[in-house]
Amino acid sequence: KGFPKGMLKDSVDFSALPWDNGVKFAMMGSSTGIPDAPKDVQFVEDMNAKQQQALGKKKPPGLANLGNTCYMNSTLQCLRAIPELKKSLETVDTSSATSTGRRMTAELNNLFNQMDAATDTQVTPYAYVTLMRQTFPQFAQMGPKGAGFSQQDADEFFNSLLNE
Repeated sequence: KGFPKGMLKDSVDFSALPWDNGVKFAMMGSSTGIPDAPKDVQFVEDMNAKQQQALGKKKPPGLANLGNTCYMNSTLQCLRAIPELKKSLETVDTSSATSTGRRMTAELNNLFNQMDAATDTQVTPYAYVTLMRQTFPQFAQMGPKGAGFSQQDADEFFNSLLNE
């Protein structure tokens, strides 16, 4: 048999209800009342890529592989995940980026901004890869018989980047 319909209030006398000793029953609802409806509802479909990414609904874009650049791509994606680094890159004055280190910093900031604004699943880092290979010639080495760029090491790239 079902439980009497309606709202269970504090004034109900449980001893007067028709059940046997030891019977188990489930209760649904909240003792705090019905919550207020949300005020500003924004659907994920109406959000831009950056808002979706902040909610964790959209994966951040990857970087296109430009001839064995996976070592660089993985390193840069790890660095991009450090909020303090991104914030400090935005504060660096790169308007007169004449030194190699300043140019690399400016281009890294540009690349991170491109990734933040991306609506596609990947960003192609042409400018960064070009500057990186000019700055660090060891990463511009060609493979055997001149067939593409050589495989490189992510740790070696990371150390080179930090020491620039």
